[in-house]
Amino acid sequence: MSLDNEAALRASNGSIAGTFGISRDITEQKNKEEKLRKSEARYRLLFNSINDAIFVHEFHDDGSVEPIVEVNDVACRLLEYRREELLGMRIQEITPPEALAVDALEEGRFRTEGHLTYESIHLSKSGRKFPVEISNRLFELDGKPMIFATVRDITERKKAELALRQEAIRRRILFEEAKDGIVVIGQDLSVVEANRSFLNMLGYSPEEVRQLHVWDWDVFFPTEKLLRERWPEPPTARSTFESRHRRKDGSVYDVEVSSNPALFPDGAQIYCVCRDITRRKQLEENLARKVQIEREKIIRDLESALGTVKTLSGLLPICASCKKIRNEIGQWVEVEVYVRNHSKADFSHGICPECAAKLYPDLLSGASEKPK
Repeated sequence: MSLDNEAALRASNGSIAGTFGISRDITEQKNKEEKLRKSEARYRLLFNSINDAIFVHEFHDDGSVEPIVEVNDVACRLLEYRREELLGMRIQEITPPEALAVDALEEGRFRTEGHLTYESIHLSKSGRKFPVEISNRLFELDGKPMIFATVRDITERKKAELALRQEAIRRRILFEEAKDGIVVIGQDLSVVEANRSFLNMLGYSPEEVRQLHVWDWDVFFPTEKLLRERWPEPPTARSTFESRHRRKDGSVYDVEVSSNPALFPDGAQIYCVCRDITRRKQLEENLARKVQIEREKIIRDLESALGTVKTLSGLLPICASCKKIRNEIGQWVEVEVYVRNHSKADFSHGICPECAAKLYPDLLSGASEKPK
């Protein structure tokens, strides 16, 4: 019960004779107020539990923006302001000059569509600039058009995107500047991508090479049928092998191919590194030819030496009296002369005891007498 009205009844002499009052049951009103209080508490809890910063401010069709009327705790932490400071500020005050033009450009789309998500930059109280993703949605509050803006700090995402772009650039540089030819082949064995070296090796333009299949340049597999018989399915293991490739002008060169399968969501692809080994093959052939020539020379020398050994070990025509030997042209020569000409042996002359006894009997007999 509540005292709604109170009046004093006074006597004729002016003294209070009594009072009367009107009371009203406000139980329902109190219940509504309690429900509203709890609803506001839940709203505030949810509002401050969102991980993104939230700004609410009035919007006008002419592009003018009214001060911020509501923010959550995340917005305060992100911009380094107290809630009381942010309330009453305008969005332009937390946007650096270089981003204002972008925001103004996006407002045109926002007025047309009633909602918009775009990237911009925000400025904190300490002067720190950071990239943000802003999602604006138009709604009506008490008959006024309002903007409910959700702002997400995308600093880490931008760093990751930059790292990915830089990595892609590095890989592209390595891909394009590689001296070896690199070609990526799809499941249908057609060219998905090729670097400059591969184009130069085959003599095709980028547009032309994308129309090719493996059998268009591989000499060993000139038709799809032959290649499919060799590889019914794309290979799933790394391999290195030698082949021969045919250029656009019909000339052929030797290559060493290193293939590496790569699995993607839309299917497997083959990453091939092709190295022109024509010069290496020529050097190998020249070396093999020199080795063969040297081998043949050694065989001839051995055969000649063996022939000489056979001549000395065969039957020699020798005189029974003077012991001379008849050589290949019919001349009779001394034994030492023949042996010297047919081998590396030489002679050291001396006298055996039997010949010494015949030639020098007195010398030997005198030497044998003993003095008395």
